[in-house]
Amino acid sequence: MLPLPVLGVSYRDVALRAEFSGDRLLIRRAGAGSGKGTLEASGEVRFASVTRVEPKLHVKTRRFVLANSNDLKATATSELDVTGTLDAPVVKGSVTVGSLSLYFTQPDLAATDAGSDVRLTPADVRMMEETFGYVAPHAPALPLQLYDASDLDLAIKMERDNWIRQRVPPKMSVSLTGDFKLRKRPHAEPELFGKIEPIPNRGYVQQFARSFDITGGEVLLNGRMKDHAVSLHAQFKPESGVESVSSTEVVVKLDVEGTPDHLKLTLSSDPPMSEAEIVNFIATGRSSAAPPTATNGTSNSTLLRDIGLSQLTGAAESAAQEAVGLDVLEVRYDPLRGATLVAGRYVDPQLYVGFRSPLDYNQNTSPNTSNSTLNSTAFEVEYAISRWLVFNCQGETAKLRSFFRARYAY
Repeated sequence: MLPLPVLGVSYRDVALRAEFSGDRLLIRRAGAGSGKGTLEASGEVRFASVTRVEPKLHVKTRRFVLANSNDLKATATSELDVTGTLDAPVVKGSVTVGSLSLYFTQPDLAATDAGSDVRLTPADVRMMEETFGYVAPHAPALPLQLYDASDLDLAIKMERDNWIRQRVPPKMSVSLTGDFKLRKRPHAEPELFGKIEPIPNRGYVQQFARSFDITGGEVLLNGRMKDHAVSLHAQFKPESGVESVSSTEVVVKLDVEGTPDHLKLTLSSDPPMSEAEIVNFIATGRSSAAPPTATNGTSNSTLLRDIGLSQLTGAAESAAQEAVGLDVLEVRYDPLRGATLVAGRYVDPQLYVGFRSPLDYNQNTSPNTSNSTLNSTAFEVEYAISRWLVFNCQGETAKLRSFFRARYAY
């Protein structure tokens, strides 16, 4: 067993069968296991000099767990050729990311302000050495040095069970898929070419205790980070069952467009409303066109309660999600449904199973709204036959529907 605490994984069944031939180490077979996956390598390593070691390896992984830490979980299947030198490797090949969960974290501003930007002059270093003794230079971490010196040319495919998440407001959980090329020259910034896109109805962005469901969009990768084009679409509507029960359904749309360093957020609605009316609708779940109800007077207190509860449950959601192994675990606060538990998991990269169930029953519903619909448990089963053809089955009490979703892009 070979533990790697930084990555949160332990490699098991580590094996190496090799022999020396002159200045070369011929690797007949090398392997290891991680999670339910395996890694195999073969080739040779040439010792050109004391300081120059030249690998020539072919590496294959199958559902190999690369990382399993709090902020990064990654499983990949790959086929790579590793050449160059150990301190400046050249890596080419293909990688299929079967499962990824990446958490964005905000930096510790206090620690940053305290001294991360302080630069010591030679005189400062001499003064500190006279006062405190020898001051060891701070060298960059070895993995970062290795990455900076590497030459990469990889074809990357992202399957459907890949997530970008953020625990702090605005909370988000977005499932991504796509194909792109990663190219990086030694001591240069990486360049990405291709397209990734969110999976509709498989993610959310939460703000003010309300969840905006991801409905579509794409990120066009055009090389450097500043050249990428972002176009993402999300929507908010209080009722989220299998069928709409309102004859005058209102949908609030949130569009994010631009480049990574200059994003523009646009808020709109269908039917059209002013910004003040949109904010009121997000808080109450009712548009100004709807008849007044007894709940309108308490809408502000309800929104404040939901915001407070969302802050309290945020940490518990993350802990529970990791404990039970779910890809989706969220407590939603809806002005009509009340608190609702949403959970789901990718049983296979192509098969998703999920459900949503009310945690409390909001009795202050609209006269036009059916309590049995709002309080029912809903389920969803989705199977991706291919990238462009998806079968989706949804159901509630006494309701069931299924559909195929197909798309063709030129």
